[in-house]
Amino acid sequence: HRGSLGIVRGEVGWYAYPGGVTMLLTRSQLAREAERELGVRTVRVVAAAWLRNTRYAALLEVPGRQERVLALFEADRLIRHVAELPAYRELRSSPRGGWFAALDGKGGLALYDAEGERVTLPPGLEGPHAIAWSRDDRLAAVAVGDGLALFATGSPNPVPVRLDVPVLCHPDERR
Repeated sequence: HRGSLGIVRGEVGWYAYPGGVTMLLTRSQLAREAERELGVRTVRVVAAAWLRNTRYAALLEVPGRQERVLALFEADRLIRHVAELPAYRELRSSPRGGWFAALDGKGGLALYDAEGERVTLPPGLEGPHAIAWSRDDRLAAVAVGDGLALFATGSPNPVPVRLDVPVLCHPDERR
């Protein structure tokens, strides 16, 4: 994607070029969409990740709820309420926007396709705490324990390949 996606004062902004920002979702638009789709007006965007064109995933905090709401947006429209996830705080998307993941920083990773369908991680990936994709979205690398596991993202039954590579960060600093 050209530019960066960011959260500014609870609004989602697209930084397409230095010094320029396009607001994709203002607080009033977010309140309208949250009321229409979730039945609440007060929400806050805590994380967002690009998928395709003006589509992005957003993690929403709703006062009084333990869980955060994971939703898909197309510009200023909430198009899908994907899930409610406890303690998730971060979103990552693949380079071509075919996949995204929600992470809680404590060994919890939920993987989704660009339509918001949950994707089951391959068996044997205990305590996943970070994810990255190849430039073409065909492979995913997941940090697990003291190493990495690679798997094909489009395969119905992916078999992970374990790499004995040390993870170089403190457990509290996993990203």
